[in-house]
Amino acid sequence: AWSYRQAHLGIPGDNSNSQFAILALHAAAELGVEIEEATWKRARQYWIECANTDGSWGYTKDVTSGKGSMTCGGVTSLLIAAKHLPAEKNGNADECVTKGIEWLGRNFSVFENPGTGDSIWLHYYLSGIARLGAISARREFGRHDWYVEGSRMLVDTQDVETGKWTNPRLQEPTVHTAFALLFLASHE
Repeated sequence: AWSYRQAHLGIPGDNSNSQFAILALHAAAELGVEIEEATWKRARQYWIECANTDGSWGYTKDVTSGKGSMTCGGVTSLLIAAKHLPAEKNGNADECVTKGIEWLGRNFSVFENPGTGDSIWLHYYLSGIARLGAISARREFGRHDWYVEGSRMLVDTQDVETGKWTNPRLQEPTVHTAFALLFLASHE
């Protein structure tokens, strides 16, 4: 797991930072940087251990309330780790991926981050759905075409005067706009 700088204080890693570390390692490996196989195996084991029995992931290993954004991170991280490991049975990782995708299908929304009951991290979650859709070559979660539904909602909620996306609970629109643009750019 990866965390903010407090890791040296004994504060465990979190799944948000950990998914971005996996994404960075994946990008580095794609550019030819050698990442030790043990790193991918440890990452895979970490994500397996973090999975909830219902197929979701929470913010940290010991949090059992699943969130859409963290479930996207868990499934994506397991798929990335599998790409960098020798062809072998992934065992529990494959089961976690299947259950995570099923959880996302059952809980899919483009109006809130599933499992949170609010929209505070909606754009962050949508960027995770787009990343997972791209890496897994999935166009649907459950019966939901993630790109069609998400892009419609984003077009409808964009500020027509400034071009930004906002969230009333988080005043800074830059983060929301960046995540919204990442989502929209994911369609090829």
